[in-house]
Amino acid sequence: MRKWLWLGVVCALAGGAAVTDEKLKSAQNDSGSWLMYGKNYSAWRYSELAQINTSNVTRLTPRWIYQTGAGQLQTTPLVFDGVMYATGSANRAFALDLLTGRPLWRYSKPVPDGVQGCCGTVNRGFAAQGDRLFKMNAEATLVALDAKTGGVLWETKVDDYKKGFSSTGAPLVVGTR
Repeated sequence: MRKWLWLGVVCALAGGAAVTDEKLKSAQNDSGSWLMYGKNYSAWRYSELAQINTSNVTRLTPRWIYQTGAGQLQTTPLVFDGVMYATGSANRAFALDLLTGRPLWRYSKPVPDGVQGCCGTVNRGFAAQGDRLFKMNAEATLVALDAKTGGVLWETKVDDYKKGFSSTGAPLVVGTR
């Protein structure tokens, strides 16, 4: 069992530096990473990893637990370069070291009064490209974060939350300029 767990960790750490267009196009074939919300552009949400199965699942034990402080989670974490990136409700996000569960960084931005989402201020995930992560904030802004530090690179308004617009979905990177 430990051999298979170690293999999974090695695969997760073998990702490579930047998330390129080519890596995104071939994401389904990369068993060591989860580079976009649906695993691939067809959103199959499926991994062919077979180390965990019905005969050994009862022997799994947690290696670490992380208390997000981010309320309700509806995110699909991205996993690459030994890091798990996830978003939470109320404009929160975080990066965790896969081996230890240690937080590498946290992002948080207050949700303005008056934001009206259908399901609260949940968030469904990141998109990644290069050394950047992209997420929608509840008040309908798109923010780019530095994947290494969580620092805000830029933020742009997609629509006006004062007119009832909000955003909870995960962005999708399609090509580059």
